[in-house]
Amino acid sequence: MPMPLRNGMNTAHAGKLGTTGRARVALLTKDHGSALATALTRDGHELFECETWQDLSTAGEAAFDLILCDAATATAQATTMGCPVLFVGNGEGTPAERTFTAEAIESGLDAILSLAVALAETAKRCEDLESLLQGLHTGSALVGVTPVMRRLQGAISRAADCDLTTLVHGPTGSGKSLVARMVHAKSRRATNPLTTLNAAGTTTETLVAALEQARNSTIIIEDVEKLPAAAQALLVKHLKERAPATAATAPRIVATTAAHLTDLIPRGAFREDLCLRLHALPIQVPGLHERLDDIGLLAQAALDATTVGKRALTTDAIAHLMTTTWSGNVTQLQATVQRAALLSNGSVIQREHLSTTPATTSTPNATANHATATTAPRAETELTEADVLPFELEERRLLARALRATKGQVRRAAQLLGIGRATLYRKIQQYQLPLR
Repeated sequence: MPMPLRNGMNTAHAGKLGTTGRARVALLTKDHGSALATALTRDGHELFECETWQDLSTAGEAAFDLILCDAATATAQATTMGCPVLFVGNGEGTPAERTFTAEAIESGLDAILSLAVALAETAKRCEDLESLLQGLHTGSALVGVTPVMRRLQGAISRAADCDLTTLVHGPTGSGKSLVARMVHAKSRRATNPLTTLNAAGTTTETLVAALEQARNSTIIIEDVEKLPAAAQALLVKHLKERAPATAATAPRIVATTAAHLTDLIPRGAFREDLCLRLHALPIQVPGLHERLDDIGLLAQAALDATTVGKRALTTDAIAHLMTTTWSGNVTQLQATVQRAALLSNGSVIQREHLSTTPATTSTPNATANHATATTAPRAETELTEADVLPFELEERRLLARALRATKGQVRRAAQLLGIGRATLYRKIQQYQLPLR
């Protein structure tokens, strides 16, 4: 039975499909008003009747979940339709393995349609996974064109070309897990299954099993700072005993963390020797504040991944996203855009669809308007050292905001900032700021 190449399922399937959903079925027969047609329409399925394979071209772009046709019409074209094809006959025609009597099909119609829909769902999932895997291989899964992202792509490629222990570190929600998977997907080990392990609660037994499972491949240890002391000791021993001669077959370690491991060492929360070995090849994943010009691309990518058909954000909406503080980085931005897609009710996403989404910590004034409070900057008394960015990052962000607000008019931006045009031009060149 040919596997469907695209998802033709129109509704979700649960239980008896004939009473809970609709399948799209093509019936190729000259026997109009047949019992099969009656059964399909009675149960509410979408039926398209025709007499030849050529007639199917008038059915439009949507795929079918199942095609039923007279055995006499069997042609090579049946194997290219992208969905299961069953032939109705006396049980003997060609091809015999897919030829059934009309009565047999009618009696098992619910089961047949359930199987067809399940096949379509499985094929769609496989297609999505293949697309993701291709994106990991090519780097397209990592959205962004800013200089920091180009440097990150280079770091991933260098890590993929060797077997060194790698530490992927960066703020929460910045995409560390994706980067770790890209290191594996672009490496020579990519043909072997990837093993992932969440450090929290990991025992020595589970770590030993994971290391054994990841031989000739890669093991990703997520949130490595949460690895218990016993598991840390075991991992150090493994890294110490891994001889250069066996490095090619030993599991390659890629760890991720949002913590500063060196800060944990004085408190005894993390082993210094393990920290040093994990830093054999560190990869820094930038926070969203370091790649403001990627926000529009990231927002559109999040929108494309969660909606059907064309959907976009207005320029004002993108400007609002670019001037919002994202403590949760890419993950928070994606959640905000997905929520806005629901609030927009299928229309273009406006700024107001984003303003009701909690994008930043609200102000302590409980009587303030909620829509304003969710996007207002935090009060100075709530700031911590983690909120203080390097001067150059703050300066770049301020200059970029002025240029966006003036649509790239350097003279006006300089006036608003209270600096000379020559100074602003020099800063534009220094930070490689785009003029829009």
